[in-house]
Formats: sequence, C-alpha cells, structure tokens
Amino acid sequence: PQLLSSVDGYVAASLGARQVCEELATGLSRILPALSCSVAYGDPGPGLQIVGEQLNGEVAGALAVSMTTGVYQESVEAELCYLTLPLRGESMICGGLAVWTDEVTTTPWAGPHVRHYLETLAEQAGLAVERMLTPRVEALAPESQAEESSLYGELVEMVLQDRGLKD
Repeated sequence: PQLLSSVDGYVAASLGARQVCEELATGLSRILPALSCSVAYGDPGPGLQIVGEQLNGEVAGALAVSMTTGVYQESVEAELCYLTLPLRGESMICGGLAVWTDEVTTTPWAGPHVRHYLETLAEQAGLAVERMLTPRVEALAPESQAEESSLYGELVEMVLQDRGLKD
C-alpha cells in the first residue's frame, strides 16, 4: 500500500517521469526481491527510456508489444518467466512495466492479489507518467481569463454585500 500511495505523492511533488519510474522500479525490487524489474517510459523505439534492471531480448520484445498493443504479455517458460504491463494514461500508452525471473519455481504474480497489485501500480504509474510527458495547456485563453475574473469579481461583490443566494 505504501508504494501504491507513493505514486500519487511522486506526482504531487512534481517529480519528472524518470524519477517516478525509478521510484516504482526500486519499490518493486524491494517488495518482490525474487524478481527483476524495469519500467520504461516514452515512445517505443529509439526514444524509449528504461530504468531498473537490464532487459534481455525476449523481455524487451514483450515489453515493446505491451506498449504497442496495450495488452499484457506473459510467459511461464522453463528458462524465463515474465510479465509485462502497459502504463496506460487517460489518452495514451506512455510506457510499460516488466517483471521477470529465470527461476521457474513459482511466479509471484500468479497469485491474484499480486497480479492485481501490479496491474494497479501500472495503471497509477501510467496516469502519472502521462501527466509528466504531455505538455501542460494553459488553463484559460487570455480573453476567457478576463471574462472569468469579472464573473469572480461580481460573485465576491455579491457575497460581500450580503445580497443572499437568490441573487
């Protein structure tokens, strides 16, 4: 729960996308020490930024597919087990989360509570990273600001004159 609630804290602290992804990868490595973890953000291709553990070719390929299609990728093969999840914002996929292990004894994400936790973290991180990557639009155009401020001024004046809610 602490890691999950921290994602909102990272955004509130105005950390950049890289810092949010680094904190997520570090936190997951601490919580699930038997797994390797990486978090990617940005567009798939040469501009993709990856933090955390070094990805091997198979996991990197699965992560790219998750980011392109928006669908998780999973393998429980004898040599390598992995799970990749897209980081989905409100309007775009802005990264991916990969956890993997080469020890096939058990996959920690097989339990529904761990799987749900990872999916929730990916969702929250996606929303946070999307906000960091998309340019902020000005709240109001200059002409609307003047109109907005005059309405606000009239409301303040009405309240100060105690004219009541009917007005």
